[in-house]
Amino acid sequence: MKKKIELIMAVILLVSAGFLAKRGAIYVQQSKVAKTQTCIVIDAGHGGDDPGAISGSLKEKDLTLRAAQYMYKRLQELGVPTSIVRDTDETLTRNERIKRMTDPFGNGTDVIIISNHINAGGGEGAEVIYALRNSDKLA
Repeated sequence: MKKKIELIMAVILLVSAGFLAKRGAIYVQQSKVAKTQTCIVIDAGHGGDDPGAISGSLKEKDLTLRAAQYMYKRLQELGVPTSIVRDTDETLTRNERIKRMTDPFGNGTDVIIISNHINAGGGEGAEVIYALRNSDKLA
């Protein structure tokens, strides 16, 4: 059962990361024409003292970190300006997390912030949160 859950979560996260990586490539192509470039900040939800959801030996903080590291690496390969909020298992205060989200590229409309979470109880499956910044369109 544990392996099945891990496999399902991995597939969901990889599909989400693939979709976002593809959209990131589109942003790079569009930005060359517009002379501006969309930047992406990836947040691995929870971390350190905050494990997030727990199921057996699985901890949300570990899975979101793995997903964020994959997304960061893939977007870097595509040439998309990307930053990662945490790349280790560390505790961040709310203010530290916000600072790490805004320091690399600022807080403009050309910055997409993606925060990875995997729900347990009350919600189901993977959850990716991104800011729409005054628009209802991702791209």
